[in-house]
Amino acid sequence: MHKIQNLTNTIASQDRTYAVAQFVRHGLKGPDGKLDQNHPDGVAKAIQFGKDLTPQDLILGYHSAITRAQQTTELIIENAPHHNKIDSIALPELQIPQFSPEMTKLYKQIASDPTRDGAEWYLSFGDNRPDEETFSPLETAERMAFGLVTGLEAISNQTPNQSIDAILGTHSCLPEPLLQRILVVNGQTGINNVNIMELGGILKLVEPVRFNITPNSETQANLTCTFRGTNYEIDMDRLNNLYTSYINK
Repeated sequence: MHKIQNLTNTIASQDRTYAVAQFVRHGLKGPDGKLDQNHPDGVAKAIQFGKDLTPQDLILGYHSAITRAQQTTELIIENAPHHNKIDSIALPELQIPQFSPEMTKLYKQIASDPTRDGAEWYLSFGDNRPDEETFSPLETAERMAFGLVTGLEAISNQTPNQSIDAILGTHSCLPEPLLQRILVVNGQTGINNVNIMELGGILKLVEPVRFNITPNSETQANLTCTFRGTNYEIDMDRLNNLYTSYINK
């Protein structure tokens, strides 16, 4: 049995009534690079996200070291109604991946064009690098798989019987390549870019992707994904392969 299924089973065996790891996109960036203090999609939205969480025993987190993602994660944890809170930790895999200066410039041009979608353009590269310096969507998916496993490991390392939220503060167009490769949609694994758009497109500001752990027998547990109100099965083999590919590089 592979690592992620073993980890999922371990968490379920710890008698946790609730165990969720969720990627959350940062809030709106202000002119100084920090969360916007005045716009409702900035600081206020991160605070409200934390307040709206269901009270659990403990909340912990990891975040991109980029300021807006770090702030979002910290505000969520600070304002959550949980009994215990652990300060979040920077995790490089949750940051914006490597982009060449040329591709960065092109991405910004496309993103500023109201007739085009920068995220859709990036996702269209699939398993290929746009250029030698720029990470492919596949490589981004591998990094996100590692981030998810890090969150699950943090849950498993806490005291048994505790209900736990793990927050993974990141950016748009980073969890989406992972979802493309592991969600089971209409009985098939590996949805393409068009399907992502049919599911509502890239993550909105301070929007989560939840990974839930639920027992399904005395020895086996399920890891599922809740995205925009729909619960999806996960291809555990593909998820494990992405994680393994990353740590073997």
